[in-house]
Amino acid sequence: MTSHLDPINLSEASDHLNLAHLDDMTGGDNHLRADILGFFSENAGHYIAELSLLAKASPPCADAFRAMAHKLKGAARAIGAYKISGLAQKCEDMSDAPNTEKQAAVLELQQMLSAIDHIAAGFSASE
Repeated sequence: MTSHLDPINLSEASDHLNLAHLDDMTGGDNHLRADILGFFSENAGHYIAELSLLAKASPPCADAFRAMAHKLKGAARAIGAYKISGLAQKCEDMSDAPNTEKQAAVLELQQMLSAIDHIAAGFSASE
């Protein structure tokens, strides 16, 4: 059911998502895929925005940073966004790291989320 995307988007999608996992959830329905990814993106965007603020906090808020990263990790795993989930785990583990390291990880999360948005748009366009 992943054949609804063109080869370029399919390749990009598989770099960021476990498409088999997403297909198991959606039965290959592109509208449902786009809805799930859109819902994830909206929530993950809030989590990442909060992580960004926490990564700049002085004094550092390690517990809050760790908790927000944990929420993001769970949401990402639920839809098969294992790349984001892995980086969210790294953020959990680095909650006591210097803010500059946390900020770099958050920037990477933002870039990954942009890729998910692009993939969701591809699913929406292929309906």
